[in-house]
Amino acid sequence: MQASYHGHTEIVRRLLDAGADFNIQNKAGGMTALICASYTGNIEIVKLLLEAGVDHNLQTMSELTALMIASKKGHRDICDLLKKYDISTTKCILYRSAEEPYDMTVRKLMTSITMNVWV
Repeated sequence: MQASYHGHTEIVRRLLDAGADFNIQNKAGGMTALICASYTGNIEIVKLLLEAGVDHNLQTMSELTALMIASKKGHRDICDLLKKYDISTTKCILYRSAEEPYDMTVRKLMTSITMNVWV
């Protein structure tokens, strides 16, 4: 988790190769390696973790997913990547992100989803 947060891509790669469990959540707030990388905007680590099959729907104790956090931080490139893995998670971030300066992220997400997501 610390390697993801601090952007140590090679360490993350080696831990993945060694079979480390990146779905572990810390006890303080429920953060995961993917959530940490999404928070700091490290798209390379986000890609590595998603390709390794980490659970992108895990939530913090505040019920925030990696996609919600990336959206709140304005990391549009990470939002685009995460929504490719599960478009249904997109709808849950819109209400949290519809405030300035994140409204542009919301508009971009809204234009990319179909209306049946809202049903």
